Amino acid sequence: MKISLIEIEQITKNSIYIVEQIDQLKSFLTDLEVKYFKKDWEANQLQYIKNTDGFVFVFNASKANHESLRKTAHEIHSLIKNEVSTSLYCKDPDQTKAFIEGFLLSDYQFLKFFKDAEKKKNKLEQLSVVSNITEKEILELQNLIDTVYWARDRVNEPVSHLNAVQLAHEIEKLGVAHQYKVEVLHKNKIEALKMGGLLAVNKGSITPPTFTILEYKPDDAKNAKPIVLVGKGVVYDTGGLSLKPTPHSMDSMKSDMAGAACMVATIDAL
Repeated sequence: MKISLIEIEQITKNSIYIVEQIDQLKSFLTDLEVKYFKKDWEANQLQYIKNTDGFVFVFNASKANHESLRKTAHEIHSLIKNEVSTSLYCKDPDQTKAFIEGFLLSDYQFLKFFKDAEKKKNKLEQLSVVSNITEKEILELQNLIDTVYWARDRVNEPVSHLNAVQLAHEIEKLGVAHQYKVEVLHKNKIEALKMGGLLAVNKGSITPPTFTILEYKPDDAKNAKPIVLVGKGVVYDTGGLSLKPTPHSMDSMKSDMAGAACMVATIDAL
């Protein structure tokens, strides 16, 4: 989805307004619409109507926090995901970023293995924003969301398409694209370093193990000591006889590498 900054006069009819006072809506809506939203202004944080021009959402931000904005963004997205575009009005830059974050995270889909992927795909293509947010802030937010999408894609891939070697290769591609160091230790090196725990776990797999190290050194680093992040990258626990009491727990074991995916995404976002 593309995010772009626009001027107030470019706001579309399919719109979202995040305001702290009901009177702020008078510049955008008809007197009848303002009267409608005013009726439940204190009782309901989110209100909306749908007319021939599309949705009009109004959010009372006077008592909002960033998490409530993210959740509201998800609620709105679920209603308009099949619209082509929408516009957002929110003057506060931090509130704007919280809303966009929730909105974009809600737009994530993993449709790689669906025959009717095009039919299932969300139709939303454009979010036009009126705010005091800068283009740089939007770019940083978009980059952050992209890395979250990358991590989610890795978690959703089945082991038939993402074993240990393939995961290491995917990480190497990120390092090349975004210019940070990636070193992959393969089985001979892992054995030389006597990494017994990893080798023991790997005995349950026909695929050789990998151990991947990412290193990012910014030119203007402020800390004298490195920050070390560690994430578990077991792509699938075959389990043998499952003693886990949780129903369907084995179905989600491909998510066992989510820790590694999260740490890679963190470095990539930086």
